[in-house]
Amino acid sequence: MKIQTAQVHRDYAICCKIFEPSDGKVERVILGIHGFGGSKESGALTMLADAMRGEKTALVCFDLPAHGESTLDGSSLTVKDARADVQYMIRFVTERYPHAKKAVFATSFGAFLALSCADVLRDWVMVLRAPAIAMPTVLLENVLHLTAEQFRTIGSVRCPFARPIDLSYACYEELLSTVSSVQAVDRSMLIVHGDADEVVPLSSAQAYARLHDGVTLRVIEGANHRFQADGTLQTAIDVSKGYLLGEWGRGLDS
Repeated sequence: MKIQTAQVHRDYAICCKIFEPSDGKVERVILGIHGFGGSKESGALTMLADAMRGEKTALVCFDLPAHGESTLDGSSLTVKDARADVQYMIRFVTERYPHAKKAVFATSFGAFLALSCADVLRDWVMVLRAPAIAMPTVLLENVLHLTAEQFRTIGSVRCPFARPIDLSYACYEELLSTVSSVQAVDRSMLIVHGDADEVVPLSSAQAYARLHDGVTLRVIEGANHRFQADGTLQTAIDVSKGYLLGEWGRGLDS
């Protein structure tokens, strides 16, 4: 496997990490989108790349704005920029691997963003891990532990991740304006969710799956939001790989 770092330039540099087969022959490609507070160095994404060895598959990961090595500082996180980066990376993957079958593997907030870009992912296989489908509610209740009025009054909250993020109330309002379109997305996808998720309740994925016939929901016993219990992340990766190969095998073209 070849691993390289790169910068993709739009109005600013998007920092990327690209896994490719050693022989350079790419027949399939996955765009990986990390979660809130994460980065392209996500352990799940690295495990996915390793799981796809021998499958002629590339994995392209990148840092969302104000995350990882992003050139935007921690006060610059907006849904607009995050969605624009996802859309830009979709174009990058499409242009770099024009003939490859394509998929997106997205986690939590990254899954929210992927769903918000569903219109340009129509022909891509979609796998979501612990998707924050109701991101505004998850953010208030399980990340910030604030009411909307308290957050509005404070105006901004520092989230003490590996790279601190100053999250503004304006960003929360952007999430609110986007959530209805995210919840309305109706297409085939796999959702992998833990039954011990303390951040994004399993009930949200179950409710979404009941509304949309194309959703395949796999519940991983004992898995919390980060799938930290022994074997749970590997199980999630194995389930995701099986779904990806199965869907690609049905002839979903890029």
